[in-house]
Order: sequence, then C-alpha cells, then structure tokens
Amino acid sequence: MNKGVCLIGPGGGSGLQAYARQVAEELEARGASAWTLSARGPFLVTAPLVFLTCAFRLVLLAANGRVDCVHLVVAEIGSVWRKGLLAALGRALGLRVVIHLHGPDLAAAARDAGWATRAAMRMGARLADVNLALSRDLARFLTEDLGAPAERVAILRNALPDAPPVPRLAPARPGRDRPLRVLFVAPMTRSKGARAVVQALAMLRAHGIEAEAVLAGSGPERAHARGEARRLGVAADFPGRISAMEADDLMEWADVLAHPSSREGLPLTLLQALRAGLPVVAAPAGAIGEALPQGDGLVHIPARDAAGLARALERLANDPQWMMSLGEAARLVFENRFRMDRHVDRLEAHYGWTAPQPRGLELPVQPA
Repeated sequence: MNKGVCLIGPGGGSGLQAYARQVAEELEARGASAWTLSARGPFLVTAPLVFLTCAFRLVLLAANGRVDCVHLVVAEIGSVWRKGLLAALGRALGLRVVIHLHGPDLAAAARDAGWATRAAMRMGARLADVNLALSRDLARFLTEDLGAPAERVAILRNALPDAPPVPRLAPARPGRDRPLRVLFVAPMTRSKGARAVVQALAMLRAHGIEAEAVLAGSGPERAHARGEARRLGVAADFPGRISAMEADDLMEWADVLAHPSSREGLPLTLLQALRAGLPVVAAPAGAIGEALPQGDGLVHIPARDAAGLARALERLANDPQWMMSLGEAARLVFENRFRMDRHVDRLEAHYGWTAPQPRGLELPVQPA
C-alpha cells in the first residue's frame, strides 16, 4: 500500500479546512497521497448527506488501498459524534486513526454536555492511535477526562507554509510623522475585542499619537465596533471577512497586529503575522500564552483591555527600533516553530510513516 491519508475537517471554508488543504499539499509534494473531505458542510439541512458521502468516500479510498490513515480534525463539540463515528469506521477498515483537537472550548463544552456526548468523545479518544492536542489544557483533558493513554497523546501546534518575510523599514516616528497602522483580523464576536481596538486608538489620539486601523471580519460585533469608531472619530475601515491572501496584503501595510481576544486556540492570523515579520500585541488566551511567550515577536496584554492595548501601541509608536526588533523576532519564531514542512515531519511520524524526529514543534504532555 502506498502512503496515503484522508484528512477530514469541518468544511465550510473554515481556517481548519484551509489547514487540511495545506497539509495535503505538503504531503503530496513529498510523494504521498492525501485527500481532504468535509464531514458536515456549510448547511445544517444537508449535513446528514454530506456526512454519509464522506463516510462512503473513506470506505472507497480504504478498499482501493489509497489510504492507510485517517486524520480527523475536531473544532467544536457539535462535530464529536461525526468524528467519533468516523474514528470507529476507520478502525473497522484497518486504518490508523489520528484525532486532532483544535477547538479552544472543547474541554469546557464537553464537561457541560450530556453523558452521551462525553461517551462519544471517550470512544474516539480511546479508538485513536494518536490524539493530537493544540494546547496542554486539551492534552490534559484527553488523558484525565477522556481516559486516553498518555503515550498516545501529543501536543502539536498549528503551522503555515513558508513565505518570504515582508521587507520593513523603521519609520521615523509612526503615529506622528504618519499614522500608526493597526490591523485586526478575526471574527467579529464580542470575545475577540474589536471594540477594544477602536477605543485604544481613541486613547492614542488623546496622547498625541495618530493611528488608523483596518478591522477585518464579519459577525454581530462589526456594527457595534463601526458605530463606536464613528462616535469616537477614529479612522477605521471595516472591510468584512477577508481571505488569507488579503490578510497577507494588509500585513504588508500594517505596523502591528492587534489581537486582544479572550477566547482562542492558536489562530492562524497570528502565525501569518509572525511569518510576515509583523509585531503582535495580543492577549495570552488559549494556546497563545504557552506557545508564544512575551517577547517572541509579541507583547502580551489583558484580554479586551483597551487601556492595556493603547499603552502597548504607544510604546511601539515611541520606539520604532523596538518595533523593528519585535518584527525580526516574530519572523525567527515562525521559522523555528510554525513552518508547515516541520509540522508535516511530525504528522508523518504520527501517521506511522516515519520514525519520530523531534524538531521543537511538539511538546510532551505535562501533568497538571
């Protein structure tokens, strides 16, 4: 049998579906076979049909000897049953099963869910040959709550394909010679802190620092943040949801990425900023704090704290050389920890194709 994997993600054009495609592209460049499928799709009414189609295609791929592994990406509690059933199907087909927990709220949601949902999660965790977790909290949840054997649990961070860093010249005085350019890219929900970004820019202006912002994303908070910007007289553009390519373009324009979110896993937007050599001001929510300590191209602030964000931005505006050094550190952090080729080295080992070769992207599970 040739080396082959079926990556099954949430679908619907999500960031995790993009992640699955990027993993597949890297594997195919190495001569392996990789298929990306969705277990749900964007519409609830068609979800059962999409799931059955996904399961049928997995059976065909296994029966024809095209795959020897199934990689199941779990982002939300609603997908637990689907991924648990697919794990059982993969096991019945004789495939190696890898379950990959990404969602920042999975552990809390599972503890609040009914016994049947928790049972489905336990079944999947125990059926899997490998359980991958985005953070230590999720890894402990797998071992302590779901009973997954510790030797079958590993922590694996997100990653992105490499791209050249953005050339940056230190402006003389951003915020005075020209406006400080602040970028925010996230879904517009209350937890992400878009209004804190708008309020921080108003505070900067009160301190004599001009700033302008692009706040990209869609959701219920967008109208509130836009209204706040109008009320405070802040120069801010709200283009709505943008593609990853458009985000890369905006990172060439920006001086800093602001991400004051209180609810996170390890967002790909932050990795895009690191890849571009763009300094980041972010709250250490979810896996951000453990994966990106203070100073690794990043300044930590309290979540959704406009005053804390304003202080960090003011310091950056007043010290362009520090801003440049943070950007250089960000690029080095990306190269050393978050490159897709190194990430896929790890995945190949988890798929059973190669011997493990530690490269700094994966951490052992640590006791609480």
